[in-house]
Amino acid sequence: MALIEELRRKVQQFRYQEAVDCTYDVLTDEQGQKYLQILTYGSKDRDNPGVASQNIRFGPTALSELKRIFQEHNL
Repeated sequence: MALIEELRRKVQQFRYQEAVDCTYDVLTDEQGQKYLQILTYGSKDRDNPGVASQNIRFGPTALSELKRIFQEHNL
């Protein structure tokens, strides 16, 4: 699992990616801080279909940055 605490912009060219299944949950730690956890499941023809291939968790600071990014870019 990757815990994202901070986001930095890196400009890249658009490249088509195959769509994959994705799930999310909102988790709360013992101090009441909220985290957004996203799991992706890879392509349907992979060796272990249905098993999460990436697990990404956004911490409170990164969530604030995501909100700002969404607003700034009208997402």
